Amino acid sequence: MKLSKLSYKITTLSPVHVGSVRHWLQHLNYGVSQGAVNVYHLPSIPLEESEETFFNPASDKFIQAAQEGQVTPAITFPDKIFSHKIKQCARNAWGNPFLPGNTFNGFFHTALLLNKFPQHWYDESFNLPDFTKSASYPSEYTVFFEDIEFPLSSIGISDVKILNMTSDQSYGWKKFGHNDTSLPHPQKASSDYLETISCGEASIGNIRLRIKNQNTENADTCWNSLERIFNEYSQSIIEKELAFYTRCKMNEGYDFYFSLNEKIKKLTSGFFMCVGWGIGWQAMLASLHSQKAVQNIRQKHDLGKCTRQCPNCKQQLRIDRFKENHLFCLKCKKSYPLDSVVTQMFPVFPKSRKYVIEQQRPAYPLGWIRLDRNSNFEKLRDPQTHCIEIRIMQKTSSTERTGFLTPEEYPEGKSQTKHFKKKIKIPERGSFPTDFNVFFNKVAELEFVISINGNNITDDINTTKLLPNDSVEEILFNYSSAAKGIALTIKTGACNIAQKNFAINRIWEIIDAMR
Repeated sequence: MKLSKLSYKITTLSPVHVGSVRHWLQHLNYGVSQGAVNVYHLPSIPLEESEETFFNPASDKFIQAAQEGQVTPAITFPDKIFSHKIKQCARNAWGNPFLPGNTFNGFFHTALLLNKFPQHWYDESFNLPDFTKSASYPSEYTVFFEDIEFPLSSIGISDVKILNMTSDQSYGWKKFGHNDTSLPHPQKASSDYLETISCGEASIGNIRLRIKNQNTENADTCWNSLERIFNEYSQSIIEKELAFYTRCKMNEGYDFYFSLNEKIKKLTSGFFMCVGWGIGWQAMLASLHSQKAVQNIRQKHDLGKCTRQCPNCKQQLRIDRFKENHLFCLKCKKSYPLDSVVTQMFPVFPKSRKYVIEQQRPAYPLGWIRLDRNSNFEKLRDPQTHCIEIRIMQKTSSTERTGFLTPEEYPEGKSQTKHFKKKIKIPERGSFPTDFNVFFNKVAELEFVISINGNNITDDINTTKLLPNDSVEEILFNYSSAAKGIALTIKTGACNIAQKNFAINRIWEIIDAMR
């Protein structure tokens, strides 16, 4: 078996939450400062034992210390928080948020199954046991996803509310309480506060392929197949979401998925996927069931909105907690078999979506990320704090220098270290990098330099070196920095090879002084 590995840049297109089953719950203090809410985790603040009153969130000492910047908030949220609990995201041993590799596996296996058995979307006889077993069918390669670590600064707090269809063509925002209701605007709807990896954050991760077919010489074929499978499944999810938001006339949701669909169509390499909490039914394996199978699952597990009226009093029946597959009427105090009662199901399933709210308006669905083949970014880790930073890869330039050559004194009768100030103009010089300009200026100040020609900086020149030529008065030179370089023709007043060598030595002294 052959192994192949590719590095991908992972970019979050919407907030992503993979939970740690922990909460910011006890010992929290919410301090409003300049329109933001600072969340303090009091037990983590080092204090003397005598300052027990400091642990009281309403303590004057705490408020004064927070105002003076002596206490660092654990999280800052740019709006008010109407909650006593914030769900924490998964973190590694160093406290950095990460996306576990297993979160990618579930999405991939579902995408793989849909690619292999598209007919099961419409097979009415398809049942759950066979459906799940077929997910492990053998393929030409095996995929391994590593955990994707993000910088600590990428953590934010998302205010998540539930969009709920109130009819087959309208929606509201869910508010929980004694009498659950749906509101026309999200401002007063119930919130679920999550630590999330914020939208627009980036990281680097590796995906490995174990290619089973030894005859597959070109690994790119397998990588292209993998990316195609991901994108086809993502597009199938997007099509369902576009249909949902068109039906309920929710423009923000429709615009997000329309833009996402256009990006996938224009993609030449890489792929899109959705992972984590709150991605919804459409991104789960069960969504591939036929419509008839979904109806059976809904009836059996009481999923989605449905109405069952009592045959006698027409009141809404509830599930009987003491008899399996029975319903109970609170008014009549009677129990009825489930199959004897007419069930009327809501025409849309699922009829709700979890949506991130920003500035009291719908902003994003959860969990969408983009993966691009990476060759330009790198991940750096602080050896003491273990914090990571994602940045453009620092390119290096090499230097191939000649040894110092044997020159004559040049020009005759003048000091070698005395320069006459003059400015040599380079045609179309433009806004060259600083070190390029410093080099040009110092060379131009040499009293024996007449002109410098060269104005096109390219990535093809990554080595500083002298180019041999037969002309006595010209020096051909490549100057490079950070893997970008320029080819130069430096014309001097040299009359013989020794004087040319003298000029070359002076140019190398300038480069040595700069580096």
